[in-house]
Amino acid sequence: MKISRIAAGAIAALVTFAATGAETAEPDTRSPLDRYQGDSQFSMLMCSMTVKMAATTGSGPSTGDEKTDYVACVSKGKATAKANFESALKTLKKPKAREALKSYHVALVAALEGIKPGTDERKISYEQRQQALEQKMTEAWARFEIEK
Repeated sequence: MKISRIAAGAIAALVTFAATGAETAEPDTRSPLDRYQGDSQFSMLMCSMTVKMAATTGSGPSTGDEKTDYVACVSKGKATAKANFESALKTLKKPKAREALKSYHVALVAALEGIKPGTDERKISYEQRQQALEQKMTEAWARFEIEK
């Protein structure tokens, strides 16, 4: 996966800003459900950008650098999602809504795990796989929205 130096610089700046901006942010007043959805989307975005940075710099999966260490990003994203998921699930009364949120969580975890590129995976194959995983997440969230 090749991207331009300008794009690489922009991604690096965004990753750095997002990583440092979270520490100085105002208290999180979102509902548990809003927090779960927002943090899930944020984790997907950040880990996707981290993979792109690793590809641009030629870094391996576990560098220790938060800008390119997508294995750590995925682990952090899954841990955050799990904690937020439990809180969000407690707010739901309808069994169908609870099941739909569980389905979304499964799609989220699969998508986070799927961010890791395969060893010999071609760029087009990787992008198609990412689109399919993101589509499953979108569909699962839409189902949840209907059921809640």
